[in-house]
Amino acid sequence: MNAHSSTGAAALLAAAALGSLLVTAPAQAVPGLSGRAFTSTSVSPGAIPGGGPLKIRFLDKDRVGLTAGCNQMTGIATAQGGRLHFTRLASTMMMCPPPRDKADAWVQAFTAKAPNYQLTGKTLTLRTPTTTVVLTEVQAAR
Repeated sequence: MNAHSSTGAAALLAAAALGSLLVTAPAQAVPGLSGRAFTSTSVSPGAIPGGGPLKIRFLDKDRVGLTAGCNQMTGIATAQGGRLHFTRLASTMMMCPPPRDKADAWVQAFTAKAPNYQLTGKTLTLRTPTTTVVLTEVQAAR
């Protein structure tokens, strides 16, 4: 085998290995949260613009619904390394009066930080380096 053949074979093997790493399993529900709904009982420091509360519904599989008092958002929530990753958030586009008009930007900024999460019974705590939100389970709307 000449040097070019060896290099080509090594490159092909590396590409195949990389390709296998890029294949990912379908997104799964966040463990323990699917089918449950939570409403914030405290936000620290500060508050959600307009007073909130933050409401989160974990739907089937990896779907999530959120609102903080203005628009409704839906998207994907997945867990990795003790953190919740919120992606593909889409929103209704209602105009809300001040200060509630800033609630959507607050939700987007908070979820973009992939908060750490801890579920203890009916209490869900979400933490970023700057904000802690404590939510309590509520009856999920059907």
